[in-house]
Formats: sequence, C-alpha cells, structure tokens
Amino acid sequence: MVSQDRGQRTDTGSRSTAIRNCAACGASKRRTKYRTLDRERRIHFADKPVGYLGTVLVGVAFGAGWTPCIGPILGSILVYTSTVADLQRGLVLLFAYSLGLAIPFLLAALAIDRFLATFKRFQRAMVWMSRAGGVLLVVIGLLLVTHYFTWLASYLQALTPAALRSHI
Repeated sequence: MVSQDRGQRTDTGSRSTAIRNCAACGASKRRTKYRTLDRERRIHFADKPVGYLGTVLVGVAFGAGWTPCIGPILGSILVYTSTVADLQRGLVLLFAYSLGLAIPFLLAALAIDRFLATFKRFQRAMVWMSRAGGVLLVVIGLLLVTHYFTWLASYLQALTPAALRSHI
C-alpha cells in the first residue's frame, strides 16, 4: 500500500513538475491554457511604509513576487524528497538550493553598483536563461515520469570518483 502510494506521488509530482515548467519555457505565450502561470501582479504604494511593518510588507511582497521563480524548483525538491523518503538527502538538496539562492543576493548586496551594471548587460539573456531552466525541469519531470531519473542518477553515480562519492 505504501509503495503504491509512493508511486502515485512520484507520477503526480513528476507530471506537475513538467507541466509547471512549461511556463518557464515560453509555453504560456503560445497556449492560453498556461497563461495564468505567467501572469504578473504589482502593487504600488503612494506612501512607502516605514519601520518594521514596512520591512515585513516589503519582504512579503518580494516573496510573493518570487513565488513563480522559486516554486517549481522548490516543489521539485520537495516532491523528490517525499517520494524517495530520504530526509538527509532532502536536507542536503534544500541546503544547496538555499545557498544557491542566498549567495547571489549576498554578493549583490556587497557590490550593488557593479551588480546593477552587470545585470543590465545580461537582462536580454534572462528570457533565454529562464527558458533553458524550464526545459531542464521539463526534462527532469519526464525522466521522473518514465522512471529513467533513477537510472540516470545511478549511472552518474558510477562515474563519480570513489573519494568524492564517500563525501556525498
């Protein structure tokens, strides 16, 4: 019973990963079915809130704005962790994901002027980076649905040097 439930969660999560990331690939521009995944909402304040409450509101707005960016990858990690039932590996994935999310912001805070100049140079490429990330996640979703993800992970693990494998 538990094994069958895990299989259903894997299939549902895999399909969900593939479908959600079609929006990142640009499918939402072509198909009205996914248009709601690509919609943008903004709130403009006439007076900027000040103090701790203002900081909390800005944080909430920032988090809500980043949900479409964070959601698919974080959801994929959580689905993977729940289907494999390996808490330690899930925590390592979440830690690596958190570092990958936090380090660019910390570096940007340390060098905001240089960051803004660099960001302007890469702004046109952001659409293609988003699409590439979406394609990669769709491929991962399809690998999970067809059960080839486990085979690929095993194959890549066999290629990993033993010294490095012992630390993973």
